[in-house]
This record gives sequence, C-alpha cells and structure tokens, in this order.
Amino acid sequence: MDEGHCGLPTDELVSLAEKLLEVRQDLIRGALALELADGTVVGDRVGETDCVFLANLYRAERGITATPQPAAPVPSGRPQRLASFRPTQCRVVLQVFS
Repeated sequence: MDEGHCGLPTDELVSLAEKLLEVRQDLIRGALALELADGTVVGDRVGETDCVFLANLYRAERGITATPQPAAPVPSGRPQRLASFRPTQCRVVLQVFS
C-alpha cells in the first residue's frame, strides 16, 4: 500500500473505525458491506491484501493506470513561458527542469 494507492486495507479500516467511533467491529463490517453493495466504496485486492477504496478515487486510479497518456507538446523557451502554457488536449503534463 506504499505505492500511491488511494485505498486502505480492510482490516486496518475496520480497526481504525472501531477505535475512532467506539463501535463494535461486527457493526462496522455490516455497514461496510452495505456501502460496498451501494457502490459508495469498492473492494479490491492489492497484492495479497483486501482493500477498500472510495468509488470515485478507485475509478480515477484505474482510469489513469489503464490508459497510456501521450506526452503533450511543450513549446521551447524559457521556463517562465512554460508556466503560462495551457495544453487543451492532454490530461497530464510532467516537466522536469535541471
């Protein structure tokens, strides 16, 4: 889970919720099952770990990893000019200046 995932291991989520809410784990797991059925959260595995993700973040993470994004053309010039460059047809632009 140290690789930038936007989810939380299910057991860790239940344990934290139990401490923060002072509610029994069986009630938390029941509420979690309802949220999973409703689609508010998504369950998935990361490696060997069952995790829970907020649905919107899960779909966004899946979309980013599933679709290769071409690099946007960057105009030549000073870095000051690049700060005002606003590409209209790309989703992500990464720039590294040495």
